[in-house]
Amino acid sequence: MVPRSLSRMASVSILLALVIGFNSIATAQNPGFIMRFENNANVLPGSNFTVRALLDNPGGDLAGWSAVVCHDSNIEILIAETGEAASIANGGAPCDFVSTVVFPGEGVRQGVIVSFPGQNELPISTEHELILLEYTVLGAVGSDTLIEYCDLQFSSDSFYSDTIVIETTGISIVPTTISAPISINIDLFIRGEINGDTSINIADAMFLLSQLFSGGPEGSCADANDVNDDGSVNLGDPITLLAYLFSGGVNPSNPFPTCGIDPSGDTLGCENFVSCP
Repeated sequence: MVPRSLSRMASVSILLALVIGFNSIATAQNPGFIMRFENNANVLPGSNFTVRALLDNPGGDLAGWSAVVCHDSNIEILIAETGEAASIANGGAPCDFVSTVVFPGEGVRQGVIVSFPGQNELPISTEHELILLEYTVLGAVGSDTLIEYCDLQFSSDSFYSDTIVIETTGISIVPTTISAPISINIDLFIRGEINGDTSINIADAMFLLSQLFSGGPEGSCADANDVNDDGSVNLGDPITLLAYLFSGGVNPSNPFPTCGIDPSGDTLGCENFVSCP
């Protein structure tokens, strides 16, 4: 008869194998499970920036996951903190197995099993925070970099690691993965400073209204026009600016009131903003 302690150790070993060294059974990406990033699309040379590694699992509850995050030489990983998902998925408590390991110059490997007895699972939802990553920018202005999920063995690691999710039956699935493109540039601007006169006042709202409805000039910084930072320039932006100026409304979104970069990953650009050095 196998002692209970040895039996439990064997079970634990099998579970650990799933998250740190198990080759996926499934080969096609599954759209019901998505690993992606929430990040800044633009960063300044020499700056530090944070990225959240996220998991959407509308396809079903999960017993665990393995996430491998890679980067190139234009950035370097400073810190990788275990995200909120692994802290609360086990019935509001930390998961039974969590390993988040940084490999300098290469990336991060995380393996998580929610519950060894299988009593709790990661529930169906979106934006489960897996890892909170902090990077420093090493590349030059004008260069691009990419943060992505990968399947590999880091040079200083002992295990080949997959980016997978694990169903409650123990079957592994390859999730759909979405990389995070990062541009290293100096697109500094002040949100809400629209007409280029170095101040934010009612003239900026009028300039934007003229642009939207009267064929007025567009200016050179669409990001500055996007006052509420919803990723588009529309009537909501002058309304937000007027509410801030005259009705005690919320401030324009960052960067405000000083020069900075866009903290959100939208597609708007800023070709030339004269009010920032």
